Amino acid sequence: MDEMLTNTSIWQKIFQEDILYNNHEMALAKHLDLKSAFRYFAENQSKNGYFHKESPVIYDTFYFSGILKCVGRMPSKNTIEYTKSLQVGSIGFSETTGETPWTDKSYMAIQMFDWFDIPIQKKNEMATFFQNFQNPDGGFGSLSCENSNFRNTVETIFILNKLDSKPRFAGQAAQWLTKNTEVKNPWELCHLLQSLKLLNHSLNKEEKNTFDGFILNFLNRKNLDNESKYYCIKSLSILGISIAQYKDLMKNSHSISNNAKENYYLCELLSIYNEIKNNIDEFYPYVKRHELPQGGFSSSEVSIIKNCFMAHSLYLMGLLGQINKDKFAEWLLSVAGNEGWGPIPSSQQYHEYTVAALIALKLCGKTEIENKDAIINVAKLEMSNAINFKNVNNYHVLRTIKNSLEMFMLLDIKPENLLRAANKVMEYYNEEGGFGPKHKPYLYATFWAVRSLYLIEKYLNYSKKIFISKLGRVREKTASWINSCQNQDGGFGPMPNQPSNIQSTFCAIYSLWMLDNLPKDKENAIAWILSLQKPDGGFAGHINMESEMLHILYAIGSLATLAN
Repeated sequence: MDEMLTNTSIWQKIFQEDILYNNHEMALAKHLDLKSAFRYFAENQSKNGYFHKESPVIYDTFYFSGILKCVGRMPSKNTIEYTKSLQVGSIGFSETTGETPWTDKSYMAIQMFDWFDIPIQKKNEMATFFQNFQNPDGGFGSLSCENSNFRNTVETIFILNKLDSKPRFAGQAAQWLTKNTEVKNPWELCHLLQSLKLLNHSLNKEEKNTFDGFILNFLNRKNLDNESKYYCIKSLSILGISIAQYKDLMKNSHSISNNAKENYYLCELLSIYNEIKNNIDEFYPYVKRHELPQGGFSSSEVSIIKNCFMAHSLYLMGLLGQINKDKFAEWLLSVAGNEGWGPIPSSQQYHEYTVAALIALKLCGKTEIENKDAIINVAKLEMSNAINFKNVNNYHVLRTIKNSLEMFMLLDIKPENLLRAANKVMEYYNEEGGFGPKHKPYLYATFWAVRSLYLIEKYLNYSKKIFISKLGRVREKTASWINSCQNQDGGFGPMPNQPSNIQSTFCAIYSLWMLDNLPKDKENAIAWILSLQKPDGGFAGHINMESEMLHILYAIGSLATLAN
């Protein structure tokens, strides 16, 4: 390697060597009808340059389904099937079909299962999985954060209740909640009271008076939204306080807005005061207008990450030049925030979306970013915060380090603290071979860790400043653990012995490539991915679901990696 190699040329070399930043038209053509696949992209590109195809997500589906529950109606059969598809084996529920499960998504999904009498599969195994997140202090963590925290604790207690179970150490859970909770809003208070009730914990008179006073002070505020009203009223009910006197809160609150979340809480309030029957003819048509033919519900917002995945997939297939990529890049640049990109146009930046946008722009040949300096400052700050984060097992640390390194590469920035970053990543290493919480490694976290170590070692070794091989020390064991997640159908689950999903399969295959390895059953993996392709050329997260823009890169990227 040339001793005069600059920072920019190091990153450029790493970028050019990456299998996912190259054209794989010939290799992909062996497995895909590229013309058919291209139709999916062409048909979903708008005249303004962006791609858009409505697909269901759990948040909208939850709120619209909640309204249906309140008015005593059922969603379509397709929505029931979509809701069923959110279950990920015995480890919870995902944000959308084909992804990794999380506690907060499980909290929402399990309520929908209850509302519509959908049977939960493997209830006992799932209960055990969630019980195992209880820490010695009595609180609960999760896959995303091992340390005890309020949200994971109250949501897990609720989930266990719906699974006809409870925490193994209910008394310690109640004790943790009463000692570690400083209530700041009605949502927190209501969930605290609900959890203590489920744990059979009785409040003393002083605690009741404190909570009662908090609610009354909150109810005296002007312009209270429906969500806050609902949690205040529900909290009073849990405390055994009459709510009849607060019926006036419903004055001027019967009108439907454009916000599904506000409308859901309005319906809940109307149900509490037995007034929902007078509004069924208004709410039911509103909900049905937003139900998708393929099932589930969706807002009409344009997704940044889905658009970036579409452009990236086109590049891999050698077809990016066949769309109006300049119009697309122009649109993408126009919807950036001051410090990067968020989930929807002009929203608050988050590094996951900023990385996806920078990759798409680079592949489109656009390297001049107006807000480059601000993005760089954010990336450096977030990297520093992640390295110095004291609570170890928080998945945001791994994700932040990985995304900060990607931004350094894409913006040609000289990185700092790379050895410290590598050491931080290794704190998440499990003896099983994967990365994540202790004794609970999962593929999403393992992918972030492998990607971070790969970029760090490539940069340091190419710069000839230092040679490290942390990845080398764990390569064999980590590859073995990843391969243990491959199922007989060819796909990979987020953990061993869990159903295959397209996101986990992508994370596994790309990680194995960075580890100089292959899936134990490569041909079966290809066959499973191809089984998810739909007649429109797109890919679904589940064989019985419709195609989804989010999954296109997971599928095309996996195939490109395996086809070489």
